[in-house]
Amino acid sequence: MGQGPTQPTEQYFDKGLWGYDGVRWRKLPLLWGYSDRWFENLDYTADATYILRKSAAVPAGYVYVLEAAALLLLQRATTSASIEVLPAGAPGCPVQNAAALAANTWLFWVGRATLKAGDQVQLYLNNCQAGDTFSGRIWGYKMAVG
Repeated sequence: MGQGPTQPTEQYFDKGLWGYDGVRWRKLPLLWGYSDRWFENLDYTADATYILRKSAAVPAGYVYVLEAAALLLLQRATTSASIEVLPAGAPGCPVQNAAALAANTWLFWVGRATLKAGDQVQLYLNNCQAGDTFSGRIWGYKMAVG
């Protein structure tokens, strides 16, 4: 990154790229702004021996911050359960796993995971049967990238 313009012209002010810090003109840092709460309900009725539910992908121009996630299988115990962050085009990164989960017991995760455009959250349960009811919740907040 260079020192910036010595006599800035109008082009340097497009999209907030340059600013005067009191000493010199410099490139400004990325601006983050709270946009809204983020909540997705991923309830599902099983049609197979496992349930894999993904959130909607983070849209371009936003960063989502996942702060909590929870999942539950009502009818039976599971042999494995996980909450994962799925970077776009890359393998998932588990943030919470359970080797086994009793019937009607929530698996919770509380923390902070930042998701960029294209990223998703995935909830997974094994040992299901057709007709089993799954409840999944994810929540956090959205930030517009400006």
